[in-house]
Amino acid sequence: MFLSFYLRTPGQEQVESEELNNFMSSVLHYNIDYENEIGDLIKDCTNYDENCEILKTELGEILENSWKVEIGSSVKGYELNITSKDKEILFLNKGEITKNNKVISQTYSDSEITFTVYM
Repeated sequence: MFLSFYLRTPGQEQVESEELNNFMSSVLHYNIDYENEIGDLIKDCTNYDENCEILKTELGEILENSWKVEIGSSVKGYELNITSKDKEILFLNKGEITKNNKVISQTYSDSEITFTVYM
C-alpha cells in the first residue's frame, strides 16, 4: 500500500479544519515499517502497553516535520493527546498556547485522539 504523507505548506496564514482532518487521517495510516502503521502502535500502546516509546518517537518526528513552530510562522504551538478509558497514553506538545486554535478529535480503536494547533 502506498500512502502519501501530508505536510503543511510553509507560510500559510491559517490552519483550516480540512487540513487537520487530512493530517490526522495521514498520520493514522503512516507506515512505520512494512507491517506497522501509527494506528497499530496506538492500539498496541493502548491495549498492551507495548510500543509506546516507538509511538512517541515516531509521532514526535511527524509533528516536528509537519508543524513548524518558529518565529514568523502562523503556527505558535500544538498539542497531541491520546487517551483511553480516562488514561493518558501519550501527550506531546511544543510552543505556546494561544486563544486562537483549531482542534480535531477522533476516536480510533479504544482511544480518543485530540490534536490542537495554536495560531
